[in-house]
Amino acid sequence: MRCEKNIEFAKYVDTKLDEADQMAIETDIRYTADEVFNRVKKRIMEKEKI
Repeated sequence: MRCEKNIEFAKYVDTKLDEADQMAIETDIRYTADEVFNRVKKRIMEKEKI
């Protein structure tokens, strides 16, 4: 069961990375590392409040 969850999560991450790659190809929008990590941190903090 745990292995299946890990595989499912790995597929999800891979899909999101593919989407990010495609967006990078299609747009000129670029973010600094700080902007990316701040956005991720904000989302994590918002989910913890729920």
